[in-house]
Amino acid sequence: MLSDTLYALPLPEQVGQFFYIGLPGTELDAQTRELIEEVRPGGVIIFGRNVASPQQLRDLLDGVRQLVPIEPLVGIDQEGGLVDRLRKIFTPMPAARSIREHGDLAASRTLGRVSGEVLRMLGFNMNFAPVMSIMTDERDLLSNGLYSRSFGRSPGEVLGYTTVYLRGLQETGLIGCLKHFPGIGAGEVDSLGSLAHRRGGPRPAALSLKRRALDDGKPFFAISSATGDGVRELVNAIAAKLDELSAERNRTDTVELAL
Repeated sequence: MLSDTLYALPLPEQVGQFFYIGLPGTELDAQTRELIEEVRPGGVIIFGRNVASPQQLRDLLDGVRQLVPIEPLVGIDQEGGLVDRLRKIFTPMPAARSIREHGDLAASRTLGRVSGEVLRMLGFNMNFAPVMSIMTDERDLLSNGLYSRSFGRSPGEVLGYTTVYLRGLQETGLIGCLKHFPGIGAGEVDSLGSLAHRRGGPRPAALSLKRRALDDGKPFFAISSATGDGVRELVNAIAAKLDELSAERNRTDTVELAL
């Protein structure tokens, strides 16, 4: 079982399974190898900076797999439209908004299927899509980057388009990821570059939408996005604390995990 393999790993490598990390460039060079071998992440996310050609990308992902103890989640934000990490090597894919404006549910499923087929060919097993944020006339005026990325203007519309998109995606064997929880459509700025502040909006509707998606068997949600240095330091700090707790596991007193 996978759980048996996980618990058989050294403690620092178990900690590494909690991390989904980015890579610095297009090649599996010494710096990248050092990063992967030290963190031993449970997942790797690919950005535009990592993409040069189809063969280069496949070689990069195959190389990553050889360096980690457990098959990793290998993901990418391949929504189409504004967020299209593969535009340099494949025909650009349409945005969610353009599909919704044509009222074409079949096209949404086709987008999911084609995205999945392309990503599987390249070596991915996960796509950080689709966006479930609800956009309205008021929210269209905000600078949060979601104008063209939403499939709808009501919970029902969003759920309809994203459900068929995921069916197409998952038919290819790829894992989908619903984003962003609990909803950043009301955020005034793009949360990738700034701390987003939510304006007043139908939060209960957003929460209901996510609950309905869970009921339909969609297990992955993107909760937030953050960037920064110090991943290795954080892994080492958590591993050191867990080592301490493991050494004292037979004691009856409680040790507080405070990182």
